[in-house]
Amino acid sequence: MARINTIYADRLLAVAAAIGALSKMNIAVIEIDINHARPVITVQPCAGINYLKGARFSWRGSAEGVISRMQARLKDCRIEWEVRP
Repeated sequence: MARINTIYADRLLAVAAAIGALSKMNIAVIEIDINHARPVITVQPCAGINYLKGARFSWRGSAEGVISRMQARLKDCRIEWEVRP
């Protein structure tokens, strides 16, 4: 039990550090998932997202065109966002 608690505590500390950094970039967090080896933080696309060096890891078609899903690493978390046409 103590091992699991330590893992979650470490993930929560990483999330707190990442949210602090995202706040300084004026990037809004819309979802957090700590149930992965590296916590996933989904953010709202905005001008501040240009501070992150992201890479496209998936895409899908829609009536509007191709929607790309981007990701970047920050403070031992995976930051994700969508890029729409």
